[in-house]
Amino acid sequence: MSTKHISFESKYFLKDDWEPLRAVEPVETVEPMETKLMHFMLNTGVDEEEWLEEQWLDWVRSVRIELAEAAETRRIGSDDRYEYYESEIGMNIIVPKGNIEELRYHVTLLGGDIVAVDGFPKDVINEIPLIAGRVQVCLNKAFMFIPVVGGIIAELLEIELNPWEFRIGNLKMVHVDFSGGLTSKPGWYFKKNGIKDDLRVALTIRKPIGLDHIEGRVKAGWV
Repeated sequence: MSTKHISFESKYFLKDDWEPLRAVEPVETVEPMETKLMHFMLNTGVDEEEWLEEQWLDWVRSVRIELAEAAETRRIGSDDRYEYYESEIGMNIIVPKGNIEELRYHVTLLGGDIVAVDGFPKDVINEIPLIAGRVQVCLNKAFMFIPVVGGIIAELLEIELNPWEFRIGNLKMVHVDFSGGLTSKPGWYFKKNGIKDDLRVALTIRKPIGLDHIEGRVKAGWV
């Protein structure tokens, strides 16, 4: 599975329950810049140079989240019906001013009988100290992610990478909720003000043998 370079743009204003309230008008549908500028100047008395400076500052300071150009995906096993893959997806986050307090992130897997068996990070990460945004993680024989704390985990999946150091990203004191596995629509919820710079999530994916294409769609919402 691979991903293209995707930039998340504001599409909807959200209600408190994260459901869309109304759409954000695309740039091409709003009134022309000259008309908007004239209305602004008439209403405020601000000259053109000052208005353009304010528009520029708003753009410079705006939050920007982009999906990394490629997901790291590797085959980790198979049985009589399915093949299993581990895939890591990264996001680059720019927060010039202020902070992101809450972030919702959803992945939708398309193409047939395809599900995410498990995802990482998940709720258990709240109990583990992170050093430079990294944590030791492994996969068990049920293709579930298990953080490594102290001793060796039993029933490890016999693959070369097990265990490995997973780079979650630049997180500090961030609460994590994961929707749970065995779904084609896994999701994450991150809360608190340590979300910045980058963030990575991982999935174990099950697909039928013979299916050679997996399409993944992502969406994010933040405040």
